[in-house]
Amino acid sequence: MFKCFNSFSEWSCENYMLILVVGLFVHRCAKEKGTKLMDYNKIKITVDQAIKIAFENFDIQGTAKPLPGEIDFNFKIDAVDGADYILKVSRPDENADYLDFQQKLLLYTNDQAKDLTVPKVIRDRQGNLISEIKDEYGNIRKVRLLSWISGRVWSTVNPQLDNLRDSLG
Repeated sequence: MFKCFNSFSEWSCENYMLILVVGLFVHRCAKEKGTKLMDYNKIKITVDQAIKIAFENFDIQGTAKPLPGEIDFNFKIDAVDGADYILKVSRPDENADYLDFQQKLLLYTNDQAKDLTVPKVIRDRQGNLISEIKDEYGNIRKVRLLSWISGRVWSTVNPQLDNLRDSLG
């Protein structure tokens, strides 16, 4: 199943996707073992905060709608210029290397796998892949913006039958 490569450029998109899935699992397990309890109300990002974050960091004006997410606080941003985006705001103290890996994986996939529909990474005003903000409680948060891909959000699909799950890989 796995093949050793001499460089990242030899890796296929499937290898990167597999690593992302394994990384998510490892990340989740590590969080469960060493989780410090946080008051959800102190880490939650509101719609108004998401709108402000999108404008201040990406110069995007529009409306925001919360989306489901396991780790990040996610919002669909409907920009006034007609474009749509996903704004992802991390929980406090999220591992920056883990988020950087996700962003670089998306950049690589967009560059190497032209036949796949993959969100595009939107750089912030300073050209960074990941922005950093301080929330109202003094927590450092990582912020990412991706292009929106139209379709149904997985969490809204009902019923989630085996053939649908199989189609995801």
